[in-house]
Amino acid sequence: MGDFLMVLSRRLVFILLSCMGLGSLAMRYPESHEIGIDSFAIHTLAQSILSEGRAPWVLSPISYFGWFPASYPAAGPFALASLAALASTPVEGAILLSSMVLGLVGILTSFVMAREFRNDVRFSLCVAFFYAFAPRFLAFNLWQASTRNLFMAVLPLFIWALLRFYRERKPQDLVLIGISLLTLAAAHRLAAITVLMAISFLFAVVLVTVLRIARRLRPAIVLRISHAGITRWLALAASLGMGVTFLVATNVLSQYKVGELASGATLPTEVFNLGISITRSVGLAAPLAVIGLIYAPWLRGPGLREIFATVGLITLVPTLLLRDYTGFYILPFLAVFAAYGLLGVARRLGKHPRFLRTVYATAIVAVVALSGAVLSYEVAHTPSLSPATYDLGLYSSRAAMNNSVVCNEPVLCSRLAAIGRVRVIPTAIGSSGYPSPEVLIFGYYSGDDILQRIVRVPIQDLSINLDAFWTVEGINPSGDYFSIVQSPVDGIPPTLTARYHPSLYLETSAGFGLFYDEIGLPHPSPLANSIHQSSYAVYRDGVETLWWIP
Repeated sequence: MGDFLMVLSRRLVFILLSCMGLGSLAMRYPESHEIGIDSFAIHTLAQSILSEGRAPWVLSPISYFGWFPASYPAAGPFALASLAALASTPVEGAILLSSMVLGLVGILTSFVMAREFRNDVRFSLCVAFFYAFAPRFLAFNLWQASTRNLFMAVLPLFIWALLRFYRERKPQDLVLIGISLLTLAAAHRLAAITVLMAISFLFAVVLVTVLRIARRLRPAIVLRISHAGITRWLALAASLGMGVTFLVATNVLSQYKVGELASGATLPTEVFNLGISITRSVGLAAPLAVIGLIYAPWLRGPGLREIFATVGLITLVPTLLLRDYTGFYILPFLAVFAAYGLLGVARRLGKHPRFLRTVYATAIVAVVALSGAVLSYEVAHTPSLSPATYDLGLYSSRAAMNNSVVCNEPVLCSRLAAIGRVRVIPTAIGSSGYPSPEVLIFGYYSGDDILQRIVRVPIQDLSINLDAFWTVEGINPSGDYFSIVQSPVDGIPPTLTARYHPSLYLETSAGFGLFYDEIGLPHPSPLANSIHQSSYAVYRDGVETLWWIP
């Protein structure tokens, strides 16, 4: 990859990795408070573990993986609670510390993973660089508790363990596969994607075995075809053909009709939006990965690792339907192929070292600049918790007096619950049939209430978007919330008053007299209008108002 990088000492490798880490920390320098949306719900789960010494929402062993009603993947909340206890810090401080650390861990795990793909430290540094500065990886390692950051940090270890087990066949490598898989499953439901990765790995093993047998049985024919480059051309054509087939046959492109820069049902628009979406997640690793995908078959002796990376990437094409999640699990493969792309560029420009240095420097600046721009865009659309809302949370912790706060905006309600440690309505990360863990944390329902109403989801209703294999009948916190805010203050059903004990109503100035549903649409609120006429405000900060419910 150029004479100036022909020899890299161990000390220089450490220095370069440290520079990546410091650059990542600089780009993720914390602002005033925690950010995100799901972060505050996970904050509440971690706080409940600290307060009660247990997780009241774990009703079954599979609750740890979020596969049971009223549960959520438990790795993140348990890790945050443990860190907060060990460091003697509030959960918000533990979230900041874990985010900073996981951003560094991802650099190291991607570096280790890359060493299994190619025994070239320069290649591994490139993979770690693309991983470290991927916009989605940076964004979810800001000051927030999303369990996707833990998932992204551990995923390279799972891929590394698969390749290591194939190479060494040691039992401890099999244990590493199991541990990393359990960690991923407990971190996020996206762990289901590892099944596709394992299938891709087994396919690569079978294909390599078949080629090895063919080489032994017909060495002259196989070697003649290999030297002629026919195998490489066929591999490249088959890879591109399968990728395009999966893209078209699974209606992936229909999910990309609307984008940030273009909208329309035409093929060029959908392909453009797909490219922008992936680039927004992984940065310039996306276009470089295209070069790497073309270059990989022309390496001197591509083997299982290259085949696994190619098949794995192709297998994940149908999952691009999960538009909001693709950047979390496709990054390892794209980072690897982006490094292959740089390797191909280096081979082509090897006779022009001065120009090659310019290309490298330009690539580094472009990757960091694009990631910084996307990160700024993400932060602007997901601002941090404001000091005013933080102060409101501290005030409400005493004003609620163990009763509940009804909010007209769900995200604000989630933040209030995390900071003020108060019971809120509506609860976060829950829906009809799949109640939130908070219904157990806040005491709205007991574990027995949930267990007595569980029914199995019919097979025909199972889908990739399903949160659990069971549902709960007769418990609908979302519907209860709608009933409360759509009733005047003296007309709230007594059964709901007895269950939720609402004592305060929190209203944003932008939603005066309104409430917002789960997708952000405003609706008139009879509760708010009646409170304005018959009650009084106990707290105002110019943005939010806290009303007393008589």
